[in-house]
Amino acid sequence: MRIVIVSPSKEVNEAIANHTYLMADALRMQVGNEIKVIEIHKYKCDDGRNEATTFEHFTSLARTVNESADVCLLQYHSNAYYGYDSRYILGFVNKLNIPLLTFCHSVINDPSHNERSVVLSLASRSLKVFVKSQLSIDFMEHFYKVNPDQLIRLEYGVPAIFDDEKLSKFNDLNIKGKKVLLSTGYLKPENGYETVINALPAILNHYPDFVYVIQGVTSHVEKEIHGEEYRKSLQMQAKSRGVFDKVIFDDRSLSDEELVRMIKEAEIYVNADINEQKLSNDALSLAVGAGSVILSTPTWFAKSFLEDDRGQFFAFKSSSELAQLVVNTMRSKSERSTYKEMTALFGSQFSWENVGTRLLKIIETSVSGETTVDPPKKRVILPELLPEWTPNHLLKMYDGTALLSSCFNDIVDYNKGYSLRENAMGVQVLAMATEGGVEDEILKGSLSFIKYMENEDGSWSKGMEFNRAKKEGFCKFGEARAVWSLGSLFKRSKSAEIRDVAYSLFNKLINQKDEPKEVLSKAAMIIGISHVLEGGFPDEELIEKVKRYANSILKLIPDEIGIKWQWYEERLSNKYGLVPLALAYAHNVTGDNRYLSASRRTCRFIERLLFIDGVFNPAIQGYKKEDVKIVRGNNEQSSDEAFMMVACYAKLYRITREPLYLSQLSKTHLWYLGENNLRKSVYDQKEGGCYQALGQRGVNPHKGTDSTCSYWLSHFTFMDAFFRELEDK
Repeated sequence: MRIVIVSPSKEVNEAIANHTYLMADALRMQVGNEIKVIEIHKYKCDDGRNEATTFEHFTSLARTVNESADVCLLQYHSNAYYGYDSRYILGFVNKLNIPLLTFCHSVINDPSHNERSVVLSLASRSLKVFVKSQLSIDFMEHFYKVNPDQLIRLEYGVPAIFDDEKLSKFNDLNIKGKKVLLSTGYLKPENGYETVINALPAILNHYPDFVYVIQGVTSHVEKEIHGEEYRKSLQMQAKSRGVFDKVIFDDRSLSDEELVRMIKEAEIYVNADINEQKLSNDALSLAVGAGSVILSTPTWFAKSFLEDDRGQFFAFKSSSELAQLVVNTMRSKSERSTYKEMTALFGSQFSWENVGTRLLKIIETSVSGETTVDPPKKRVILPELLPEWTPNHLLKMYDGTALLSSCFNDIVDYNKGYSLRENAMGVQVLAMATEGGVEDEILKGSLSFIKYMENEDGSWSKGMEFNRAKKEGFCKFGEARAVWSLGSLFKRSKSAEIRDVAYSLFNKLINQKDEPKEVLSKAAMIIGISHVLEGGFPDEELIEKVKRYANSILKLIPDEIGIKWQWYEERLSNKYGLVPLALAYAHNVTGDNRYLSASRRTCRFIERLLFIDGVFNPAIQGYKKEDVKIVRGNNEQSSDEAFMMVACYAKLYRITREPLYLSQLSKTHLWYLGENNLRKSVYDQKEGGCYQALGQRGVNPHKGTDSTCSYWLSHFTFMDAFFRELEDK
C-alpha cells in the first residue's frame, strides 16, 4: 500500500513536521519503503513574497498524489498552510481521488467560523479524522460538528529505549553531580518557563545543588516575528532573581530518543504551560513515556493525561506552589518511585511501534473492501480560472510613503498624488491576501498614511499631493471607505498590534461630530462596523449605529414588491451593489429581516439592468419617470462596479445559500477576465494590475490603485465563495 503523508515543512511548523517523520518511520516498520512524505513550504522569494503556496500549487499537488499513492494522510493545523485558516488545503483535498485520512492538530473550544468550515470540509472528504486526546474528540463533535464515527484518538508516539548505559545527555552541559529540574519544548511565552525560574530561589534554599535545564530552541516562526526576545527576557529574569548560573539553556537539536533519555535522568520534569485550554502536548507525552516524575499546570490535556497519580499539579503561574511541590516531592523517594512506575506503565502503550501498528490497521480497515472516493461534485465557482495573487502592481504604486493613485498603462502618474480612499482599499486587499513578506510593508505604510490624513480639528483630508501637501477639502465617502477597510482588517488580522491600530483609526472615523449624510457613505459605514462586530467585538452602540444608518436607507426604498422602481434615488448612477450589500450586512448583525428583504429586492432590480444576454454590463444609466427608463452604451463599464456586485452576491449567498447568487457572482467576476461584451480582459496578466474601465471600443488605459484593488477584492471574494460552496457540499 503506497501511503503519502502531506505535512507543513519544518520552517512552517516544526512540531508537526517532527511528528510527520516519526509517524512515517513507524509506518515504514510495518510496510517498508512505500511511505512518502510531501512537505508544503513557505519559502520567500527575492522580493520577500511567499511562493509555491498559491491555490494553484495545492491543486497541482493533488494530481501528483493521485498518481503516486493509494492513500493520503494529511497533517492539518489552522496556521500550517496558505490562505485564511489554511483553507487553500481544501483545493488539494477537493482534487483528490484516493482515500484521505486527516490528522487535526488544532482543536479549540471556540473555533472561528472559517476554521470550523475548513475542518468540516476536510472531515467531509476524510474517511477518518485523528486527534490526540479524548477531550479533542469531544470538542470536534460538539464545537466543530464532526461526525463522531469519524473521530479517532491517536496519541503522540514515544521511542522505545532499550540501552540505558549510553553516556548521559547532561554531560555536555557541565552539570555533573547536580540535581536537575527539566523542561523541554520550544522557547515561547505560553510554555511558562518564567514560573520555574521564579520558583528556583525557594527550591535552592532546601536543595542548593539543583539546576534548571530548559531544553529547546526558539521556533522558526517565533524567531521570525520576535527574534530571541523571549530567551533574553528569561535570562534577565534569572539574573534579577539571583539564579543566573542555575538556569541552563540547552539549545541542542535532540531526537525524541535523546530527549527521552534526558527526561529519564532528570529528578523532576516540569510542564509550566500557561494556556489552560491546551489539548495536546507532545513534550509532556514524551515525559510520560519516559516514566518521569512530572509536575504540571492543570491544562486540559495534562489533567486528562496525568490522571490516576501519573503526575502532580500546581496552579498556573504559581511559583510558590511549584517550589513547595518540588520540595515535598524530593523528600519522599518512595513517592517519586510510585510516580515513575505509574507513568512508565501508562506510557509504554505509546511506543512508536505500537502507534504505527495501530495506525496501519486503521488505514487498512478504513480503505478495505469496496471503499471508493466520491468524485467532487460539480461546482459553480471555478478558482482554476483565476490568475495567481501577485502584489506587483501595488508594489509599483507604493513609493515608501503610501500607494499612489494612478498610472497610465505602466507609467506612474505622480500628479494624482495619494488618496485616502485608495489607500484604504489597499489595506483591505492586503488584509485578505497577505501572509507576510513585502506586502506587510505596504499595509503598514497605508495604515500610517490613513493616520496622517487625520487633522488636528478631528476632520480627515481626502488625500495628499506628491509634494506631501495635504489636498484641500474632504471626502465623506473616502472616510466611510476607510471605515470599511479598517473593519475588514480588524476582522481578519491575527496580529494584535495591527488589530489595535485598525480599531483605533476605525473608532476615530466613526465618532466624528458630523455623521455621513449620503446614502453610499452610510452604506460603507454599515459594512465596516459590521466587520468589527463579526470580528469578535460586541458593542451595543455599534449595533445601534448600524440600525440607524440602515433604517435611514430603508425609508428611501419602496416596501411594496409590486413597485417597479426598487431603488433609493430617482436616478441609477454608480456603485450599484453597495446599498444591497450594506443592507445584507445589517441583517447579518441585527437579525432584522426587513433589511434582508430590501437587499434582495434592490439586488434583483439592478441585476435585471446590469445583465444583457447573461453578460454583466455595468454601463447603464437609469432614471425614474412614469416607468423605468434605461440608457445603455454611453457610459464606461467601471471596474469598481464589478467588485461591488460580486461582494453583494457573496454576502447574499452566505446568508441564504441560494445557488443563483453563486452563478451571478461568477459571471460578474469573470467580467474582469474577458467575459464581457467586448471580450477583452480588464485585468493585466503581466503585472497584476487592473484597468479603470471598459469603454465602447476597448480598455481604458488608466490603471489606478482603486481599479487594481477592486479586482483583487473581487478575486478574494470569489475565492471565499468557492470555500463556502465546498462547505455546503
